[in-house]
Amino acid sequence: MSSVRLLEDLRENHGREVNRAFVQILAEAVGNIASIKEEDWTYQTPRLEVEIPTVSIGLDGTCMLMCGEGFRQAMVGTISLYDREGERQHTTYIAASPEYGREIFLARLRREVEQSKRLYPNAHYQGLADGAPENWTFLNSVTATQILDFYHATQYLDKFAKAIHPRSVESQKAWMDTHCHKLKHDAGFAKVLLAEMEIIQPKRVSKSVLEGFQDAIT
Repeated sequence: MSSVRLLEDLRENHGREVNRAFVQILAEAVGNIASIKEEDWTYQTPRLEVEIPTVSIGLDGTCMLMCGEGFRQAMVGTISLYDREGERQHTTYIAASPEYGREIFLARLRREVEQSKRLYPNAHYQGLADGAPENWTFLNSVTATQILDFYHATQYLDKFAKAIHPRSVESQKAWMDTHCHKLKHDAGFAKVLLAEMEIIQPKRVSKSVLEGFQDAIT
């Protein structure tokens, strides 16, 4: 919430008139305290009563423009516990603002993963991320299998659809709708889809479309 919206909320819902500068100074003070106490205030993954056969470790980052410091990376990670029906029972969220740095964040995430493995030593640990190589480098070290997230997977399918239906947007959309639905809901369809993609040879397409087709397969 912006300082302007906060002033409106205090005035309309609480009958308090305060100066905008006061709100900004107070927010900065609270932020500084939170930064100092962050490690002490973190919560750990709990031991649940239900059986947890699968633990999913998610990892992502984004570049943020810092005033006077250029671009820095903000990081976020998740540790999600799933029961035998595939229903999520709990998620532990870990994040780090840009000034902390990637390596400090990864060290913290690794500690949380190790704690989860002590609680659930027999669970299957899978990694979930986008296509950034540095994310896989970390996840390969703490998980048994790795999965590309659905959003980024569909981007590759879009490239493939344009290669096999280069002159029909309607056909591209129909192919995408069918195959994305199966990929999301049909167990084992990823292998079936890859086998289908590997035997198709697009014809009379541009160089950029052909490159996208090859990216989708590899």
